[in-house]
Amino acid sequence: MTQKEHPRLAAYARELRWALSALPDADRDSIVDEMRSHVLDRVDAGASVEDTLAALGPADDYASAFRDAYTVATSLSSGRTPHLLGALMRNVANSVSAAVAGIVILGAWMFTLMIGNVALLKISDPAHVGLWKSDHFFFIGIIDDPSTGRELLGPWLLPIALASLVISLLLTRWLAVWALRRIAPRR
Repeated sequence: MTQKEHPRLAAYARELRWALSALPDADRDSIVDEMRSHVLDRVDAGASVEDTLAALGPADDYASAFRDAYTVATSLSSGRTPHLLGALMRNVANSVSAAVAGIVILGAWMFTLMIGNVALLKISDPAHVGLWKSDHFFFIGIIDDPSTGRELLGPWLLPIALASLVISLLLTRWLAVWALRRIAPRR
């Protein structure tokens, strides 16, 4: 049996090809040919084209896993942090590894932004901004009366903020690669 004998198979192949348009032509053709071969094998075994295509689900849903795998593979091969983060965020809902990495990355950047903001304030008002401690409180930020507590970091707040920035950048890249490698299909 050929594809021309099955108009529904031809239509599904067109829909699948369209849904895979983000992939390179060779990969797209290979996936469509493999789907077609699978359907024809099932038809030769006695199943109907309609039942076999229904079991595959809508073409866009069927293509989704291939698109996700392609996105992960291309982001890992590019090694560029924005691509890695984009692929990671697209997989957060589907992967525990991606979700954990996303949460840790978000926490690291929240800390970095907080410490960076305080460090910038420290430049403009060094007497009232810092990491404060007394018998009654412990916090980082602005204090009204510096005599009520002791500032622990002094001029080290800015280098700590810069170190936090570098660590967050490195951690972001490392965690994104780690999570995406766990998601990537094994060859």
